[in-house]
Amino acid sequence: MKEIKRATPKMPSSRAPVAALFSAVFLSGPGCGGGDGAAVSPAPAPAPAPAPAPKLTLSGTVAKGKALANAQVSVKCASGSGTATSGSDGRYSLDISAATLPCAVRARSADGTETYYSVLAGSGAGAGSSTLNASPLTELVVARLAGSSTASYFDAFGASSSVSSASVSQAIATVTSLLAGKVDLGTLNPISDPLVAASSGSAGNAHDQQLDALGAVLSTARSSVAELSAALAVSGATPAVAKMLLQPAAVACPALRSGSIRLINPRETDPPWKAHVASFDATSMRLTLFNGQVVTLPAADAGTPCSYTFGSNRLMVSSAGLWFLFNSENGSRPMAFGLPEQTLPVAEFAGVWSTLWTGTDRQGGIEGVYTEPNETEFDASGTQTASRVCINLTPCSSDTPRARIASNPAGGFDALVSGSALARFYMFKSPGGELLMLAAANDASSWLIGTRTVAPKVSTMSNASAKKASGEFAARTMCERVEIIDLAMP
Repeated sequence: MKEIKRATPKMPSSRAPVAALFSAVFLSGPGCGGGDGAAVSPAPAPAPAPAPAPKLTLSGTVAKGKALANAQVSVKCASGSGTATSGSDGRYSLDISAATLPCAVRARSADGTETYYSVLAGSGAGAGSSTLNASPLTELVVARLAGSSTASYFDAFGASSSVSSASVSQAIATVTSLLAGKVDLGTLNPISDPLVAASSGSAGNAHDQQLDALGAVLSTARSSVAELSAALAVSGATPAVAKMLLQPAAVACPALRSGSIRLINPRETDPPWKAHVASFDATSMRLTLFNGQVVTLPAADAGTPCSYTFGSNRLMVSSAGLWFLFNSENGSRPMAFGLPEQTLPVAEFAGVWSTLWTGTDRQGGIEGVYTEPNETEFDASGTQTASRVCINLTPCSSDTPRARIASNPAGGFDALVSGSALARFYMFKSPGGELLMLAAANDASSWLIGTRTVAPKVSTMSNASAKKASGEFAARTMCERVEIIDLAMP
């Protein structure tokens, strides 16, 4: 009988198909364990790492003609801030993450005696590198840009701050114009142009030399960067107000400066002498009048550095630079005022003024010289919109406003009533921003002096007394309470 052999199944020759089969069975259908049959998803890919926040790098030089080493530099942006300390060459650098423009910088010298501010214009996220110098020139730019104290501007800087490139360019142009003839800045951008400050063993670049030149001008003028900054902040569109502080000053009296002086004699009837422009040289102490006459001032009076006596004349100068001249022998025209010549717009008259009027009048059947405090108000076009008269101790009464102020090509302003010029007004704006008006009637019968109204610093007084106090305040402002009571006694 033929032997029958059992067939033997052929085994797979490779383990790969077995593994594939095992995987297929494992991943499909329910198994012995009674699973739910859901497909198993692969693990999710890890989330990408967040992009680093944009970084703003600020660097520059802190200098005043020489490097300010170890200056404390603080930067505030619309969002974000940073600090740094300058090196021996005045250089600093710092990074601010996630900064939002604009930014402002404050650089304070190591001894705390000098502080300069600067700005970086722009908006939105700040990234990349920018140069931001801090110097006397950037301080002046920020003063003009802010229109206020640079320290207050920096303190308030934050999310709501806005600084455009156009506004910074305009501020730089104003500073360039202000310094023209004293320091030629040309096309210099003091904020971003390279500044290499003079330091030990290293000379400064041309930018630094401009800082040296400004320092020399201020030294001759006996002024400071802080004073010039404050004046520029309040000068508005009239840089001549700040320009006063760049003029050479007398050795004994810093307020007595070179320049054109408008001399006004309210009681003078001869037009050339009533209000003319003289020239004063503080270096030689020579005053040249309109007719070529030269007067050389003597040394200052002992114990009174801004008072000068020559013959029967006495000149007193206020710290704002106003002149008061008194002649003890000229009974009919005993005094004159001197205002540093400025060209101011009519709009500066806008507001309420306390005035002290003095003139010849007839009251109660008696003719004599009378003085009364009044209050008047103008709008920006120079139109008088209100007038209040206070006579003796009676209550103040409203008067009909009639005048309109118009610029006079020869200087000052005409007070027009029904189209006729009855008086010439002059205005002076001090480096601190205070305004003073002085007017003289064309017929020499009266004159007035006035300042912006200030509330009397007393607890209780009658209306008439309050007006009198306001008027007296206006008079005192002229020469800052120095023998000014004489102003009311022509």
